[in-house]
Amino acid sequence: MKKIIFTALFFVLFVSAGWARNFELPPVTNTVESIREGFLTLIQNAKNLGIIEWERAWNYSPETMTRRHIEYLENVLTYMAYEKVRDYVATIRANIDSLDRLSLSRSAEANFERFLNGTNPNHNFEVRGMMSRFSVRPFPPEIVLNYDRSRLEDFDLRVRQDEACLPEYRRQLEELLSATAQLNARSQAIQDELRTPRLSSQRRQQLNNEETNILHQVARANGARVNLTDRIRGIERRLSTSENDRARLARSLEEPAQRSFVSDVFASLYNFHSWEAFFNGESSCIRDFLILNNARANLSQIIDRIPQRDAPAYEARVDALLAGWGL
Repeated sequence: MKKIIFTALFFVLFVSAGWARNFELPPVTNTVESIREGFLTLIQNAKNLGIIEWERAWNYSPETMTRRHIEYLENVLTYMAYEKVRDYVATIRANIDSLDRLSLSRSAEANFERFLNGTNPNHNFEVRGMMSRFSVRPFPPEIVLNYDRSRLEDFDLRVRQDEACLPEYRRQLEELLSATAQLNARSQAIQDELRTPRLSSQRRQQLNNEETNILHQVARANGARVNLTDRIRGIERRLSTSENDRARLARSLEEPAQRSFVSDVFASLYNFHSWEAFFNGESSCIRDFLILNNARANLSQIIDRIPQRDAPAYEARVDALLAGWGL
């Protein structure tokens, strides 16, 4: 029993995982199974572009790892060129059109059509997985999201208005404080004069009337001062947090749009007709998926692991490959 267990573990450790993915596309004939295999392989190739699965072993020499990276790049460059995949999609279409549907049962034909329209209808877990990546890195700037930006525009307008009003309110407050200080100084002068001996009744009445008027002006000025101070503090508080508030508002608007976009891209990835639309120039769905899946950065990381003397040539070849896909 121990020998069997050890043998099984050895098999898992050394056989179950492969070093590098094989991007070679299988031949397609006009059978349901062949078409299914070809399209599923195509989908997996797109998902695995720039991704290496390492097999487990006790150790690997740097030379072995370097050789595996180069083999991987050669495999990608050979089988994932835009023109080659485009022709492969055309081959699948030709075999779909020549499929003998009368040899299929109605249920088999319906299942086949569902397969072509969406091989993985339950792709929400992949959407969640990809969205989790964008919690730690920015959403690709090459992707233009379509959502209502009016709330962001209103927010930016309010910020500009606050920035324009703040200096004016501060100026008004300074003038108000200066005017209040002058009124208080005049009030003090009136109090001093009222204490003057042998002040005439007429003059005393004039001073009392003036002081009453000053007290009313000071009261109004104090009310205006409180109002202006509150406005200034409110604007200063809003401006101090405006950057974070805008980012939070943008996230609340962008994240649903990002999730919807990612979901649509995954739906297109699993839809054969979307691949045809992409190669007919009617859709950018496959390009968008490769961008979302970070294909360029992933391939660049692989190039970083090959000898420096070979890197420039592979960088040029990979750039040409990605340019074909619109990246």
